[in-house]
Amino acid sequence: MGISVLAFDVRLARTESQTIVVPDDFPTIQEAINSAVDGDTILVTIGIYYENVVVNKTVSLVGEDSSTTIIDGNETGHVIDVVSDNVNITNFTVRRGGNTMFPDLDAGISLNNVKGCKISSNNITDNGCFGVHLLNSDQNTISGNNLTRNAMYAIDLTTSHNNTISSNAAIFNANIGIGMHVSSQENIIMGNMIISNIYGIDAAHVSENVISGNYLANNSEIGIWIQDYAVNNTVIGNNVTGSHYCIKIQEQANYNIISQNNIGRNDYGFYIVSSTQNSIHHNNVLSNSQQTYVALGSVNMWDDGYPSGGNYWSDYSGLDQFSGPYQNAMGSDGIGDAPYAIDVFNRDNYPLMHPWSSFSYDWTVDDDGPADFDTIQEAINNAADGDTVFVKAGTYYEHVVVNRTVSLVGEDVSTTIIDGNDTGHVLYVVRGSVNVTGFTVRNSGNVHWPDLDAGICLNGTTGCVISENRVVDNGFAGISLLSSQYNKIAWNNVSDTGWGGIHLMNSSRNTVFDNILDSNGQQLQWGGVE
Repeated sequence: MGISVLAFDVRLARTESQTIVVPDDFPTIQEAINSAVDGDTILVTIGIYYENVVVNKTVSLVGEDSSTTIIDGNETGHVIDVVSDNVNITNFTVRRGGNTMFPDLDAGISLNNVKGCKISSNNITDNGCFGVHLLNSDQNTISGNNLTRNAMYAIDLTTSHNNTISSNAAIFNANIGIGMHVSSQENIIMGNMIISNIYGIDAAHVSENVISGNYLANNSEIGIWIQDYAVNNTVIGNNVTGSHYCIKIQEQANYNIISQNNIGRNDYGFYIVSSTQNSIHHNNVLSNSQQTYVALGSVNMWDDGYPSGGNYWSDYSGLDQFSGPYQNAMGSDGIGDAPYAIDVFNRDNYPLMHPWSSFSYDWTVDDDGPADFDTIQEAINNAADGDTVFVKAGTYYEHVVVNRTVSLVGEDVSTTIIDGNDTGHVLYVVRGSVNVTGFTVRNSGNVHWPDLDAGICLNGTTGCVISENRVVDNGFAGISLLSSQYNKIAWNNVSDTGWGGIHLMNSSRNTVFDNILDSNGQQLQWGGVE
């Protein structure tokens, strides 16, 4: 009787995720993806990888260093084509995608019919069409990327919903910073810096999106463009400056809310054509060459009723002697007695006498009067993350350490003074997402090393905004950034500093613009800066 012996090669499927290193384990990123299973991390070490990568598994792609870990598409197709859900891509330079617009929609990073992906902390540059493009893709996050010199759009959404586009810098792209098209809905465009493109944000044939808290500067043609049946969108809390058209609404873009925006130093503040029933209120419309143009037949609502009020117009010349919904009761109420007339069909019935502020102050500081605290430091020590500290006019001799995520707001930049008495840092910020505005900051110490004394020092921070301060007579540096990223330093007057007006050390991806630097040892000084 014969005996048969059967041999089986049994290999158990891998169930635990692992980290695959390129090029140690595989020479190319694509080979690593091909060998990966869902849940794996692919760590790519420093180098230039000439590839067109297809991500068809749920993996995390992590570059060793965003400046020197480079994926180069060699000017063809998508550099990275994501076709699987829940993919993470972080810490790469992604460059030189193709230039085919239709039908391929070539992009540095393409998300095609996917959900739950996160694209963060990448440099996306020199792509022939799009930097990042989303097609039929929902619930993704595009955050903290630096997008430059892309030929069409830095970021574009086509028929894509419920995505969050936040804290990106879209600067010096050849056409549009951020676009939404073809029925894209319920997306959030929030906290981005969009500078020196032709168009800042373009929303066409979309609905129910929120455009909030973005800074748009020097986009040559249009800052924010709402057009072509874009309806029921909310544009709130943006700063828009330096464009031909600041906010342009046209071609049946109806029922949108435009509120709490700062609209200043543009050729046109609002430019509205063939669009009606938009609610436009609580905006600060400041020193535009022409504040508003409305084509005949476009009838919109320019106030939020009484007592909420309308907009602040820098050229409004009316008085505030009366109050009430008909402005016929004695006593002022912060609302102009006469409407601000745009044309016979459009007028702001309740123009604001002072700029609109969305700040609700959680704590007040006054060194010589009734308030919650006598010193700024006491207020910060008692504040919670997200609080706003309002500092009344006065001179505060303090060394303030900001170790909570708060907003510090001075009552008046000329008369709200923090004085360091010639020692140490005056304001020392060691927490991210801090806002400081409206102060004179003076008389720091003059110790160079190791302290790098400054009027305002940011150490290890991200997402801070230092704006509209007067930083003067400081011993070493006016404003100093140490190991800090993604901060904004804007509209400050920095003068008479012993060494550097604005000093950056080991800091990258910060935006420094529209500051006045005068009579400093060196106006701008940096070391170890990307």
